[in-house]
Amino acid sequence: MRLWAEIYNSSGIRVAWTEAIISANTSARLDEAGTFDLQCGLRQDVIDYLIRDNEIALFAQEDNEQPVEWLRGIIIKARVQETGDNLSISISGRDLMEELRRVVVGLGRSYTAQTLQVIMTSLASLVSGWTASVETAYASQLQTARFDGTKVLKAMLQSTKQTGLHIRYGSTRQVQIGVFGELA
Repeated sequence: MRLWAEIYNSSGIRVAWTEAIISANTSARLDEAGTFDLQCGLRQDVIDYLIRDNEIALFAQEDNEQPVEWLRGIIIKARVQETGDNLSISISGRDLMEELRRVVVGLGRSYTAQTLQVIMTSLASLVSGWTASVETAYASQLQTARFDGTKVLKAMLQSTKQTGLHIRYGSTRQVQIGVFGELA
């Protein structure tokens, strides 16, 4: 299996990549941003870009199959470590739902008798590039809500908890809303 990471700056431009992956761990979570830890060999041309708020994507490829994006997240912390005779860099952060925790909905954002799909789509659209997908059985459920100065992720959680639903990161900056059951 081949693993590699691509690093993107805050404008979404790929600035570096590395195959010197030593270890990688991820944790997806319901109703919040998941986390990741990545350790890779120390290369000067890469470590300059492994800084807070840059985005990292880890890819895996088995033999001749198509590469699969294993994780995509925002770097929160990077630190150089010495293990024996080797130097490495350890990166930790949160998956892309972290972006939803950084934007405020504003004051007096309200929805009166709107479908859950309309509310979730409206809230997700406050963060550039994000969309929302509500399970079909719940998408047309009507809701009235008001949000004042809260973060987008928290507003989405407030609406979904009222209906007994959950949120999770889908793919390509998509929030999925639903019951999930065993799929969670």
